[in-house]
Amino acid sequence: AAAAAAAAAAELVFCVPPQLVEQNACGEVQMFCGAWDAEGVYFYQAYRSEIADWALQHGHFGGPAWNSTRMTWIKPSLAWMLYRSGYGRKPGQERVLRIKLRHAAVAELLSRCKLCIHSPPGDENPSVSSSGSNRRRAKVTDVSTVATMDEGDLADESLESDAKPVRKAATGGSGRVQWDPERDLFSAEGRQPRALLRTRAIQIGVSGSVSEFYVENAVSIEEVTELAHAIQEAHLQKKPAAVKAKMEMLAARLPEEMPYMPQCSQADLVRLGLVAGEPAVALSRLGRGKASCK
Repeated sequence: AAAAAAAAAAELVFCVPPQLVEQNACGEVQMFCGAWDAEGVYFYQAYRSEIADWALQHGHFGGPAWNSTRMTWIKPSLAWMLYRSGYGRKPGQERVLRIKLRHAAVAELLSRCKLCIHSPPGDENPSVSSSGSNRRRAKVTDVSTVATMDEGDLADESLESDAKPVRKAATGGSGRVQWDPERDLFSAEGRQPRALLRTRAIQIGVSGSVSEFYVENAVSIEEVTELAHAIQEAHLQKKPAAVKAKMEMLAARLPEEMPYMPQCSQADLVRLGLVAGEPAVALSRLGRGKASCK
């Protein structure tokens, strides 16, 4: 009864308001989706065995192979993690881990992040409306190029291969937030999870003090490499019906990813594109990931 009450209370606090759900469906704002409960939110990362073994043994990241100064990316979307790590088959990303953070830690982490936007071709100032003045433009798009590196010192590739270098907003902390086209956990195209072009998934990059905060606030770490391989086996089936049947067999082991509203300040929600504002407009101009609303 107590657990049910806690779950019901969490649902009231962390569920996304209907207005924002509608705006997200229209491509006007972005939505954080992931598996979460009354205690916290789950994220995924993939590492080489030396880092994974140490983390699983000690319950937190560290050890001789861990480098907190390296930019590493945490993802609440399992499908996106599987795409990024090749289902846990890429060199240096052979072990897929699921990490839980408390809700307050998630909000604090996001408060320390800058928004990174891949500029579409022909748009040198993606964060500004076309009617903005030069003064306004300078305030919003005081940007510099950043190198976003993923696990194993690999660049965290967006699907938008023709994009310009990643740009960051001048406000926020030393973490990074970027929104990439989501991947579907239940279907595949080629040898990877199918791209969902009307939906974007949040990626959170941490390094330095932000990485240290992340490490200190991990509630639990568990391995899901076997599940990643099982999903790959399902996705490699030649017929969609066979993929569906295999995935149904895995249903009990799959996360229930739901819309989630982090308890950040209104300013942080605006800055990261989670509610209406100029960053959300800039993200909507990326085109891919935007729904058509009539």
